[in-house]
Amino acid sequence: MGCLALILPILLVLPLIFLLILVDIIRISFGKLGLSSGTALALLVVTLLGSMVNIPVSSRRIVYEQPLPFTPATCFTYRRELTSRS
Repeated sequence: MGCLALILPILLVLPLIFLLILVDIIRISFGKLGLSSGTALALLVVTLLGSMVNIPVSSRRIVYEQPLPFTPATCFTYRRELTSRS
C-alpha cells in the first residue's frame, strides 16, 4: 500500500485544483468585462449547461456510393467518361 497511498490523493486532488484554477481565471476575465463575480459564475454555469443542448440548424441527406472493388488492373487503367458526340 506504500506508493499507492501517496499517489492516490494526488491523482484525486490534482483535477480539482485545475478545475478551480480554470473557474477562477474565467471569473477574473468576466470581471474585467465589468460583470460581478456572481454574475460571471452564473453565466459560466449557464454556458456549460447550454452547450449540452444540440439544436440542429439544417439537415441534409447523405448518399453513400459503393466503392469500386479493388483489383490490380484498375490501378493502371484510365476510366473514360462516355460522352455523345454530335
